[in-house]
Amino acid sequence: MSFELPEFINIIVNAGDSRDGLGATIGQSLPNFGRVAEESRGRTVAMVNLYTDADSIGDLRKRDRSLFTDATFAYASDDPAVGRLGTVLHEATHNLGPYGSYKVDGKLPETIFGGATDAILEELKAQTGALYYLPFLKAKGFMSDDDVRRGYVANISWAFGHIARGMFDGAGHPKTYSQLAAIQVGE
Repeated sequence: MSFELPEFINIIVNAGDSRDGLGATIGQSLPNFGRVAEESRGRTVAMVNLYTDADSIGDLRKRDRSLFTDATFAYASDDPAVGRLGTVLHEATHNLGPYGSYKVDGKLPETIFGGATDAILEELKAQTGALYYLPFLKAKGFMSDDDVRRGYVANISWAFGHIARGMFDGAGHPKTYSQLAAIQVGE
């Protein structure tokens, strides 16, 4: 297995018909399945300047203020690097496998679970990895207790942001990130 840090890129214009009206892609690992992934030849990128403008930071601060107690809000951070770490860890976990091309009893995950559930499980794996690696990095001496708390607050804020967008799209299909966020937040 090999591992490389993502490419960090700045987005000049975030527009177009393929862009969601709410939000944007902040990281991507493609492909994270098949021969290219198995041979560690995929690309991972983190879009480092999205949501770093004053308006986005202010909106996030207002949302976090309404979500968290004072004790938790004390760990909410305006530093884009805090959220970016979650993105990097999420994307890195995509690349650790298992991949969607792994078979169980000769069947692919989308056959066993269905395409929507397969996608949710892949993203759940990646986001769970992002949370798992925070205390791992602390144990290795790369983060403090407060850094880990800031990371958890940023990730739970991210989760509530997706849940707030609804669990299903207009056609009734499950929204992958909202579904995984709901699984992590619980009932």
